Amino acid sequence: MTSTEILVRRQAIALEKALKLTQELAPLDEPLRLVAEEPFPNDTHVLAEVTATLAKVCSEQRQHILELAERIEQLEASAPPKGAERQ
Repeated sequence: MTSTEILVRRQAIALEKALKLTQELAPLDEPLRLVAEEPFPNDTHVLAEVTATLAKVCSEQRQHILELAERIEQLEASAPPKGAERQ
């Protein structure tokens, strides 16, 4: 096996792993599913869809974190002071 063949094989394995991981994070993502089902997917196309899906998942998670932080702040603001609880 030549060094070029080894490199191509490693790239294919890396793309396959990235695709599987991304599918686990976003199993309902339609464009990603379509790319995964292609018989001979283009590496660049797979990488683009993986990147787009990961960015979308990260953005959604960031929004959830912000919402949770707001809820925590609201709960802390509505809770009585700690010193008042003991008295």
